[in-house]
Amino acid sequence: MKAVLPRLILLPTLILLAVWTFGQQAYVKVIDQKSREPVGYAHVCFEGINSKIQKYYKTDMDGKAPNDIREKCRLAVSFIGFETYQDTIRPGQTKTVELKPTVTNMQEVVITAQYTPEKADKSIYKVNVINSRQIEQRGATNLGDVLKNETGLRVSDAGVLGTTISLQGLSGENVKFLVDGVPIIGRMDGILDLNQINMANVDHIEVVEGPMSVQYGSNAMAGVINIIMKENKASNLGINAETYWESFTLKKGRNTVEITAGRNFFQGYSLVDTSRVQTFKPRRQWMTNADYIYSLNSLKIKVSGNYFNELQWLKGPMDPVTLKAFDSYPATTRYTGKLDLTKRFNKKTNFSLLGAWSSYSYIKTTYYKDLTTLHEIRTTNPDANDTTNIYSWMLRSSVSRYDSTLKLGFQTGVDLNSETGTGKKILDKRKEIGEYAAFVSLKYDPFPNFSVQPAIRGIRNTRYNAPLVYSLCLKWSPMKDLTVRPTYSKGFKSPSLKQLYLDFVDINHNVHGNPDLEAEYSDHYDINLNYTHEMGKYTLCYELGVFRNNVDNAIELARAGNGLEYNYFNIGMISTQGFQFSTAFNAYPGLNIKLGMSETGIRYKLKNGTASLGKFSYSPDVSGEINYKYTKHDISLSLYYKYTGSTPEFRFDDNAISSGMMAEYNTMDITASKGFLGNRLKLTAGLKNLFDNTTIAFTGDSGGAHGSGSNGTSDIGWGRTFFIRLAYTFNKYN
Repeated sequence: MKAVLPRLILLPTLILLAVWTFGQQAYVKVIDQKSREPVGYAHVCFEGINSKIQKYYKTDMDGKAPNDIREKCRLAVSFIGFETYQDTIRPGQTKTVELKPTVTNMQEVVITAQYTPEKADKSIYKVNVINSRQIEQRGATNLGDVLKNETGLRVSDAGVLGTTISLQGLSGENVKFLVDGVPIIGRMDGILDLNQINMANVDHIEVVEGPMSVQYGSNAMAGVINIIMKENKASNLGINAETYWESFTLKKGRNTVEITAGRNFFQGYSLVDTSRVQTFKPRRQWMTNADYIYSLNSLKIKVSGNYFNELQWLKGPMDPVTLKAFDSYPATTRYTGKLDLTKRFNKKTNFSLLGAWSSYSYIKTTYYKDLTTLHEIRTTNPDANDTTNIYSWMLRSSVSRYDSTLKLGFQTGVDLNSETGTGKKILDKRKEIGEYAAFVSLKYDPFPNFSVQPAIRGIRNTRYNAPLVYSLCLKWSPMKDLTVRPTYSKGFKSPSLKQLYLDFVDINHNVHGNPDLEAEYSDHYDINLNYTHEMGKYTLCYELGVFRNNVDNAIELARAGNGLEYNYFNIGMISTQGFQFSTAFNAYPGLNIKLGMSETGIRYKLKNGTASLGKFSYSPDVSGEINYKYTKHDISLSLYYKYTGSTPEFRFDDNAISSGMMAEYNTMDITASKGFLGNRLKLTAGLKNLFDNTTIAFTGDSGGAHGSGSNGTSDIGWGRTFFIRLAYTFNKYN
């Protein structure tokens, strides 16, 4: 009896233990490697090693996601601000995953000018990444909002023509703008309006400063700005609604469909309200984008379509006698269709093919309007009405072989581009120019911390004899935390269709193309030093960049004779040089502080050697930002400041050059955001242009093709503004 009693007690205990054990579901727990706190709403993906079936989950507030797989799987865990974790996991296994925070953007994965996607700190080029969280913190709705506080970048607003940029002292004509690798076309008088590049559904922006002609051809002598759109990589169903745009995502097996649409409206602004004529014109924008993505193992095919339409209202002054006025309505329309195919043959060899067709249409219609009856009649003045169309196609294909285990890698391919312009203001009503190139790049790692990458590009231009352009890039890490990147590159830039053939004449402009222009040639020197030191929860980063650019046969607008007509001319040589220095401090997980300063000098040397400016004219700027996130309550606070020093501007008249100076000014933006309902609902609000800048004093000769007078002012913004944004996101993972 005594021997039976322990067995009677032990048997139910074992049964209860088995039932309890069977009832415990296996799970993956995700924690922050540094703070040891759970990471909620992280993305967890299980992929069957044999079946290839994928299952997706989001961790709960305790950082847990169920493990209900029935075979051994690959496990991938990702969340913004952390490095992606990858491993394998068995059925019934409970696993704790420690995500390593990316305390600086050095760990961001970049694709611009890379053989394959690569971490920014491993790239041989210095790539500045502005991620989606930073875009959100800045309250940015367009590319100008994103870039205006960046050190070394100058963003200015030209009123009717919109917002433009200069980089390393060179104008936006020398900056290549891409969306997922496809060039953005349609520049009015050289200006690509950054207000027309919307931030809806943008994942991140990659900025490569310095010469990129070998990799991307013309218009890339000052650098490349590549806008990378979001892709749904996890949820089966996603809906995002904001106060100005909406997106919809549906994923079924290997197929994904994404649709984004939005509308913006700006009512215009003038410092002195005349009720009609406004400095910053009213504009209405519609935009939509649709993607279809098919993925099968190492093959990915993406088909995209993009549409953009903007209508402006240019109200003229009222005649006090007739009570009538001339009103113009410029309409801009852009279409882009794209096919993007990537195939990975093995861990080292990749093939990519990118083909795109783009169209740009600018239609301006002018009416003579009776302001008492509101009756209007379309004018017959040929200069008051305009239709200009630009079409382009591009095909870029490459094969690359490289990974971290190879000492020698390469990339080779072709880059074919053609652009056609039509319209009554284009010479002979139709012109076309093509540029077809082949390129080869080698990457050699003779030592573990040293890389050298020579590259060469052969070009056939349908109008100009193009030389071979080449570059040499080095990357050296003499110690763990220090990286040095020196670069030299040759550049070639053929004049654009607009510079060659387009006449742009209206009440504000009298600009004419010049079919006798010669191509530009350039030499670029750049060196970048980066020191990043991590101390537990703290990270300190210093960065110094020095550059020199020499552009021969530089193209500028110059006044012809003593009249008000302006033409494009090869004026001679432009040289720019300067430096950028920045320091960043990160106290994980919530505090980021960044300070930066730069100084850029510019010098002109005219062809005839007379009236040249022998000395460099320098302009400084200083920027700073503070970001703090109170993680427990999902509250973020951000402050952005920028000081723009006195800036020289130049005017050319035949064989003479004159200059003016824009006064210094300060800007500041403040934003705050709060997440609700597990961060599905996001409220963001803030103040932009806190110091209420509208016009800045301009001394000297400021007259030109786009302005007039001297000792006057220059418009830079529409003053202090308050914004509020509300966004809701719904995702379904299984």
